[in-house]
Amino acid sequence: PRQAYYSDVTNYSNLYACSIGLLGGQYSHAFKAIKVHELVHFDGVMVRDGALGGSNGALYRRWMIGETMYDPLIHDAISYDRFLQLKRTYKLCNNYVSGSRSGPPYNPAYKYDLIFKVMVSNCNALTKYASLDLCGDETTFSHMGYGESNTGLLKRLGQTKPGITRGMQTVMLFDVGRNRPRAYVHRHKLHPNPLKMASGPNECRMLLEQIAPMV
Repeated sequence: PRQAYYSDVTNYSNLYACSIGLLGGQYSHAFKAIKVHELVHFDGVMVRDGALGGSNGALYRRWMIGETMYDPLIHDAISYDRFLQLKRTYKLCNNYVSGSRSGPPYNPAYKYDLIFKVMVSNCNALTKYASLDLCGDETTFSHMGYGESNTGLLKRLGQTKPGITRGMQTVMLFDVGRNRPRAYVHRHKLHPNPLKMASGPNECRMLLEQIAPMV
């Protein structure tokens, strides 16, 4: 029972490109429909750039022949113009059905939740024997944009996370001794809380409810 990723992201991205007038529009440059392999190459560029040490905001130099940062694998995988088009339209969700508080339970992290959901679900689906012990912790990533108001998704982290002043957090459970994710919960204020628990214990309850059916 594996879940799809790139095929769904391709549909979401093409839908968004159509909604802003790029795909099927009558003006500006022609925009070709996004294909699955192009998104794989897009992600590959990001991973490759990081493996080479990062470009510190000058990713375009990976395509510049003669530059010290030029990389032939990136250059041959996708053109820079197409990379920018995909960057503008890359979507991990369908905004028309995901971004509404009217349908409970509302998840303010819906714009990036697909990455976690597919990774964890497919790991569990492909597992025959899991570790009998689990370890959990929160992972933090920086985000300097604007979060949705009154959700607690984006917060100022102060001195708790060195080098990160604003960001989002996700609590995850892994097998002890192996890098295999088993469950996750995005940290925000809108989680169901029938027992009126504090945010930390309530997240633990939610994680236990996720893994209980697998035991």
